Order: sequence, then C-alpha cells, then structure tokens
Amino acid sequence: MMKHGVIFCMVVFLSMFAVTAEVREEPDEQSGKTVNGLQINLSANKPVCQPGEEITLTVTFANRDAKPFRVLVHDVFIGEELEVNRQDGETIPRQSGFIWHSPKVNLFLGRTFVLAPEEQKTISLEARLDQQYRLVFASPDWRENIPDMREVKRRLGLPDEYPDKYVSRGRVFPLERPGLYEIRFVYERAEADRQWTLPENLPQAEQSLDCLWLGKVFSNTIIVKTKN
Repeated sequence: MMKHGVIFCMVVFLSMFAVTAEVREEPDEQSGKTVNGLQINLSANKPVCQPGEEITLTVTFANRDAKPFRVLVHDVFIGEELEVNRQDGETIPRQSGFIWHSPKVNLFLGRTFVLAPEEQKTISLEARLDQQYRLVFASPDWRENIPDMREVKRRLGLPDEYPDKYVSRGRVFPLERPGLYEIRFVYERAEADRQWTLPENLPQAEQSLDCLWLGKVFSNTIIVKTKN
C-alpha cells in the first residue's frame, strides 16, 4: 500500500512539473498585475524576427485607479526598462547604445504624461535584430551632434548600410544566437524621481512631476522567436 502511495505522489509531482514547463513555452497575452492603480501591457507587432528585420514593441499604460496620476518615460535611452531572458532563465545583459551619452546631473531625458481614471496611453519602441543577433533599439533624436554618420559607423565597426536610426543611444541586447526570448517591461519610480529636471524644450505639461506614480510594476511577458 505504501509503495503504491509513493508511486502516486511521484506521478502527481511529475504531472505538475510537465504542466509548468508547457505553460512556460506560451506567451502571456494578458496585461501585467495592477500595482497602485497602474497596469502595463506589452505587445509586439510580430512573433518571429530574423537578422536584418525590425520589430516594434508597444507598451500600454492604463490607470485602473479612481484618481489621476503621472507617468515618466524615457525619450533617449529607449529599451532601458526592458528585461530580456532566454527561456532557460539566463538574463541578457542590457548594454549602452552605439552612441555613448552622459546627461547633465539631475537631468532625465524623457517626459511625463497624465493618465485619468480608466485612461490608457501607449508608447512604441522600435528595434532591429542585426546580423550579430543584437537587438538594437532606436532613439528618437538619433542624429543629434552626429555630423558624419559614415565615419561614426566605421569607427564602431558597422557596415555603411547599417540603418542610421539604430546608431543611437537606444539600448542594445546581445542575444548572440537564434532562440526563444522572454521580454517584459519593468517600470519603477521612487520618491527620488520627483527631483528630476526634464528637458526645457518640452511643453510645460510634459515637464511636470506632480502626482507622479510611485512603485514597481511588471508588464505581461511576451515571447519573441529569433531565427536564421
């Protein structure tokens, strides 16, 4: 009787393990959990990407609270808040963009926007998988202070035909090889973030840090396949 009981327990354990492994292979289509009224959804315009192709990630911020709050987002260091992992759990390091930049002290290169109750807004993150299997994000003001892009590419060891907009300050994730990659958006703001100074060329409404949302929240996880 004891022997049968042990066998039964082992079968149940292995069944649970199999279900867990199977679920891990599927992308999470739902939005992340709501934290302090903020919910974030991440999606991609394609499930598969090959070297030389572009992919766009869309981040949707939704206010599930009864009060409005403000969200602070990056405009230069695009990809800063992404977390990329191989399916075996190995984390892909986030690297600086091809164009190195150190902002002035206390300057946040981004903007804010207000979310009214039940309102949602989206931002798009453009990226390209290059021939070295680097997932490279584009920065909106990529041409700033770059008079000779061809010379910059040669100095970086990039081919002349490398798209200019990806030679920027957007973040780079060295995937290194084909495979399945889990991606999620991790958004965190603390009391210290209220002390930032934002670019003066922004409209006043986008410079304000009043009612800034504070906390840490994760989006859903999506799976992107890269192949030859």
